Amino acid sequence: YKTLGVSRYSSQKDIQKRYRELCLKYHPDKNVQKSTKEREKFEGYFKQVQQAYDMIGSAESRQQ
Repeated sequence: YKTLGVSRYSSQKDIQKRYRELCLKYHPDKNVQKSTKEREKFEGYFKQVQQAYDMIGSAESRQQ
């Protein structure tokens, strides 16, 4: 929840919206003009966002 910046009580729609916002911000293809160091940092953030969404992105996984 912390990685995505949402609360435990956020709706699935809010979680999905925030996930998409963060993906657009940190996606490697969106940060081509950045330095190599910045691109690597953003790629790390992107992977964290992906993992967090995999954990809480669906109603079934949130219940676990």
